[in-house]
Amino acid sequence: MTGRWYRSGDALALVTGVGVVVTDPGQEATLAALFEQPLSVPGLVEALTARGWSSVPDFACTLVEGDEVRVLVRGRHRVEIGDELLEGHGVTTWSERSWPRAEVDTVVLHAGDSGGAEPSDAVRLPIDAGLVRASQVRWVLRSRPEAGAAAPAALSTAALSTAADPVPAADPVAAEPPAPDSPATIIEPDEHEFDAMFGVTVPGRRPEDAAVRPVEADLDEGPEDPAEEDPTTPEAVMTPGSGDHDGHTVARASLPRRGAAARTVSHRPGPLVTLTLSTGETYDVSGRALVGRSPRSTAVTGAALPQLVVVDDPYVSSTHLEIAVAAATVLVTDVSTNGTTLTPPGGTEGVLVRDVPTDAADGSVLRLSDDLTITLALSGGAP
Repeated sequence: MTGRWYRSGDALALVTGVGVVVTDPGQEATLAALFEQPLSVPGLVEALTARGWSSVPDFACTLVEGDEVRVLVRGRHRVEIGDELLEGHGVTTWSERSWPRAEVDTVVLHAGDSGGAEPSDAVRLPIDAGLVRASQVRWVLRSRPEAGAAAPAALSTAALSTAADPVPAADPVAAEPPAPDSPATIIEPDEHEFDAMFGVTVPGRRPEDAAVRPVEADLDEGPEDPAEEDPTTPEAVMTPGSGDHDGHTVARASLPRRGAAARTVSHRPGPLVTLTLSTGETYDVSGRALVGRSPRSTAVTGAALPQLVVVDDPYVSSTHLEIAVAAATVLVTDVSTNGTTLTPPGGTEGVLVRDVPTDAADGSVLRLSDDLTITLALSGGAP
């Protein structure tokens, strides 16, 4: 049986059709305002941080978003899903996790120290939506079949045979001989349908089309451009149709000579930002950087490969923060589960919204955990 129930207590519990929020007392006005609008994680964070980060209360939230069940916990409150217990102790912002909705049967939000075995005389009160004082809220998203439930009894054919007097049998009708099996129809696979489904065959191309063939010289006409006779000129780059089947093969003569390298001036693209960690380490970033205990990137080639900044802090996610520098602007994006705060110069500390790039000014301070901060210093770039 699906539904929501709560046990009376001192904490505040907001129950809506898509989620449950438990907070410390004193947040009545905040939760009442949330009740008047669709409940969402950005709306919850904005409401709880409206008076500054130092005034954010301990809270726990369970929210159904599409096919996921999203859980956020801060401070002393806890959320229990199956055999797992998510807590918010020791994190700068909050702990956050998601589960596939199809795998979640019941969610229990414990206010403060109310977790553990439920008293035998505890009374659960049903609630559909509203704001109540509670020590625990139980949300059953889907009901499980009860163990040991008896299967429906099979209909007895013996009872049917004795339920009424036998009916005289009708005269037998000669059955028509079965028609011979019709031959099976063989459907030849259509090559174009197969290609449209799987996209693996290119129509009109043969294996020999990919072969590199020697260039057949035109003996009747000479080269119009003298550069064509000189294999050392840049025009010696092979072009499609002259033996280069993919359009990317470069002839040896097109490579720069050693003397040209001396005239090449190297420069650093764009501005430069220096990351100063509270541990004393500094890193110069001119493009994109990923910060975390074991940062990883899906980019694998060229300039798109980011700089990896590895930190040693158990409360920092494996990939916690992304920093991008472009056109005198620094964008920081929180990609962690524990959260990141940003303090601009002369401003107040605020929480970064996860996966949303945010401008960071010169001198801003990013806090990844209680013990780790990063100070940004932006310059015009390397000479």
